[in-house]
Amino acid sequence: MSQLSKVLFLPCFMDGLSPLSASVRFRAQWPAKYMVDGECFDGSQRMSDFNAFVFQKFYLTGKARSLAHAFRDAGHILAFDLCDADWLLSDDHRTRLLTILPVMHFAVATTEPIAEWLRGWLPTYVIPDRLDLAVHTERHIPQNREPRLIWFGNSANLTTLEQMWPTVCGLGLSLTILADRLIPPWDERPVLFVPWTLEGANAVIADHDVALNPRMETGHFAFKSDNKTLTAWALGVPVAKMPEQLMGLMDFELRKLESSARLMEVVAHHDVRISARQWASLFEAWKEREECGDKADIRG
Repeated sequence: MSQLSKVLFLPCFMDGLSPLSASVRFRAQWPAKYMVDGECFDGSQRMSDFNAFVFQKFYLTGKARSLAHAFRDAGHILAFDLCDADWLLSDDHRTRLLTILPVMHFAVATTEPIAEWLRGWLPTYVIPDRLDLAVHTERHIPQNREPRLIWFGNSANLTTLEQMWPTVCGLGLSLTILADRLIPPWDERPVLFVPWTLEGANAVIADHDVALNPRMETGHFAFKSDNKTLTAWALGVPVAKMPEQLMGLMDFELRKLESSARLMEVVAHHDVRISARQWASLFEAWKEREECGDKADIRG
């Protein structure tokens, strides 16, 4: 019997990106936490102790490419994980992606649109963003009051909130923005700004009655995972993506129903333990494939 794959996730911060990036948690730290033979690189591990690697959007630097070639030459199984349409960022990003993808055995994407692009270059499977429920323990307590609204995320995405702003003003509701900073014109509007912190974000979200999460279906947004909705649901907070949904959630009984039903949905279908099992199955299937020389497709 072959030795089981011992998997090391190599997060995108190895390219110099922020270690606080949401993708590091969703796509590396949380899945690795629940894999029997999985770890997320934090600088303490010896890479020689592992025989399978996930390059979590780690491709921009020469370090990524040299590691990928060294691991492949050593007979290890390599996976590339992508959560954004980075090939649309610039010709340079696309070129760097297409330099490292041929070294990988397979890829994993957060969404089907990203997977569709990746399948043009290598076998690709979809493992959606899921949550570590152990770090989403705060719970919203529905209250029969005028709903307090919250939007949370990267300030660069505040443009999506413009479509909801007239409805918020028309209803006379308070709005909290939980983000890295406020950008114009939001810095001049009557909103409450709370700086985002990893330790405090969930409690702030859970203290509100409705989370606003309008989404655009064009450009990069068409490829993105909706993990903000899952986060709010896991904390017991109903989500409005359109003005009509916000109008409906003015009703206290509907908010209570949504809070309970969506939390149960997250527990049943969006627990990152499911993702950990999918990752483990993929690596074992590819290890057997390489050892047997079987070129048949592996279904994710």
